[in-house]
Amino acid sequence: MNRLAQVLVQKVADAFCSSLLDQMIRASILEGVAGEEPTTWTRTTAALALARRALPDLDPKWFDRDTGMCAAAWAAGNQIIRRREEVEDLLQAILGGLTLTSAGGELYAIGKALSMDGNISLPRAKGMLLDHVKKRSKSQVSRSRREVSLLQEDDDGHSVEKDVPTAPEMETVVDEVLEYLSDPGGFGLYKRIRDDLAATMFRNSPSRVVILDEIIHNPKRSDVQIARDMGHGEKDPEPWIQLGAATRISLTRRDLRKHIPEFLKNNPDLLQGLVRDLHLKQELANLGFGTSRRFASLGTTLSYLLRFAPK
Repeated sequence: MNRLAQVLVQKVADAFCSSLLDQMIRASILEGVAGEEPTTWTRTTAALALARRALPDLDPKWFDRDTGMCAAAWAAGNQIIRRREEVEDLLQAILGGLTLTSAGGELYAIGKALSMDGNISLPRAKGMLLDHVKKRSKSQVSRSRREVSLLQEDDDGHSVEKDVPTAPEMETVVDEVLEYLSDPGGFGLYKRIRDDLAATMFRNSPSRVVILDEIIHNPKRSDVQIARDMGHGEKDPEPWIQLGAATRISLTRRDLRKHIPEFLKNNPDLLQGLVRDLHLKQELANLGFGTSRRFASLGTTLSYLLRFAPK
């Protein structure tokens, strides 16, 4: 990479990675070090101050204004993905705990690992974060290439999906179910999933049910955009939107994504009905009616999920 390109990449990274984002990454890790519940400190604007009070013997560099950890993570992702929006989406997912299914996500897990080893050093934490970013970035690029490899041109020169068997990842299945739930035809199923979450996981957090409705309204929006659409952008500064409201939205999205396959596995009648509906959409797509190419592959994808349903 030439010098000018390096400067431009750094400026883009700096624009995304405010010092507050950098601090919040460290505070999330330190929650894991201290064994606090995830978001105990990071739901506030004084996260690092609370961490310092709980962990007074740590290297003071943990509490610097900006360590460059966020910018380094951005650069590591950009080196592999090379698309700004996707890199920022990935970092937002890591901040929101979406890239690891255990409570707190990857940052919290890094903190727990540091605590167990007794080597709570900032360079080691940074190295572990960069390893995770690179792994997730490579997975994302690989998935994109698989999607491209499934396309071919028809007689009119349009890109169409090859009719070949695939073994989709569960992550892709959930992406497609979310798209279905946001479609008017999926409202009934969404209501069942919503009611189940409201009665169990979100029983004591009615505000998260409101967030669920906002996510399903258009699940392709970023968590920051959803936060803005819910009115947080009018009073809160941009970094706080990313780290406060948007992180809460990220956690809710993560819980929804985790719950979808569990709910479908426990309700095989609903799963089978969903597969039948999506097979119908597949047939409509094959006949040229206005169904997206993505819907055209859903029947096969969800048949994969159906294999895990109770017999």
